[in-house]
Amino acid sequence: MFAKRRMSVAFGVFVPLGVSLAASGETAQCERREIIPATAGRGDQFGEALAASGNVVVVGAGGNNTHARDNPGSVYVYSAETWQEIGWFAASDGAHGDAFGESVGLSGELAIVGAARDSDHGSASGSAYLFDVTTGTEWAKLTASDATAGDFFGCSVAISGTRAVVGARIDDDLGYFAGSAYLFDVSDPANPVQAAKLAPSDVGAHDQFGRSVAICGSLAVVGATGDDDCGQDVGAAYVFDVTDPYHPVKVAKLYGEGLSRNDCWFGGAVALCGTTALIAAHGDSSAAHFGGSAFLYDLSNPAHPVQLAHLTASDAQARDTIGDSVALHGDWALIGAVDQDSYTGSAYLFDIADPCHPVEVAKLIASDAAAGDDLGRSAALTDAAAILGASGDSDTATYAGAVYVYDVPEPATLALLALGGLGLLRRRRR
Repeated sequence: MFAKRRMSVAFGVFVPLGVSLAASGETAQCERREIIPATAGRGDQFGEALAASGNVVVVGAGGNNTHARDNPGSVYVYSAETWQEIGWFAASDGAHGDAFGESVGLSGELAIVGAARDSDHGSASGSAYLFDVTTGTEWAKLTASDATAGDFFGCSVAISGTRAVVGARIDDDLGYFAGSAYLFDVSDPANPVQAAKLAPSDVGAHDQFGRSVAICGSLAVVGATGDDDCGQDVGAAYVFDVTDPYHPVKVAKLYGEGLSRNDCWFGGAVALCGTTALIAAHGDSSAAHFGGSAFLYDLSNPAHPVQLAHLTASDAQARDTIGDSVALHGDWALIGAVDQDSYTGSAYLFDIADPCHPVEVAKLIASDAAAGDDLGRSAALTDAAAILGASGDSDTATYAGAVYVYDVPEPATLALLALGGLGLLRRRRR
């Protein structure tokens, strides 16, 4: 199952937002490198989920049926240096409709893959798998100790070192669609241990706690898009100290400052890098009706989190739903926006070197953009690249999917490009 395949690659250049590509006044954009597996087929949804660690990127294809069973899903592995496919794997017991690859996480050589529609313990009880990305070895299958039908365990997954977290957004233990999340000790990936279940006492019906999860070191963040503390479905995110995964401690609950309208869905996507957290609110209407946004937090003192910035797009339009996906890495934040009118999609790259004053550097789009592509459905960052999934891309087959790679500029390069743009603007004004 772990075999190399061909891919198609197109190369381009990085152009910062606001810099014209030509004297004719064409809109600035980033050209793309597009990745499509040679085996791409109808309904694969390649790019539905993304994760990166070091020089490796994993891509989920929750509808893929390459390995002879009907649509159980699969995961592809790429080098972030050459962008060549270096591996592929699928669940040993995959079955039709499992959605293996709907969510993915990566830490070093260990990948976690969600299959929220797996039915081992009832329809859509869900599961997750641990894999070695260098060999394709399936280490173990994770299920909840109290699994029941409809939990959707595996709808979100994340991993950091020897700790993994798995969301189950429809778990009904605390109320209808209340949700939960589970912590696993994966220090021995062949024998993982469910260390704890995260189910705070203030989680209630329809909260969907566990819709999104992130973990980095001793901190974990769990999104609850249906939380009503600030209004119906405004949402919230919980911060946990997981230093001891067997005794995790809820240390804070985050709300986007100023969010009070219905259906903001704060917590729909979360990212964590060191002690910096990025929480999406893709239904936020502060910039435009359902235009969406994301919030940046300092969790260096996790019991007293500090909201650093509210990130909105300079060209936000109604129903853009900015925040469908988020990623953090170093001084960069990446926010996907699968607009709800055409579902073409885009993303925004922010320089957060000064996290209190983030700078929108570029709007990322596909040069072959088409309605239904869902560009920005997933997002990931490496040292030198921004990566976006377009699970609805139909270039090779209907909803086969694609992944787009954008160069992240070095600071000096960014400064030169900005100066070039200013020079061009000056020439235009003459």
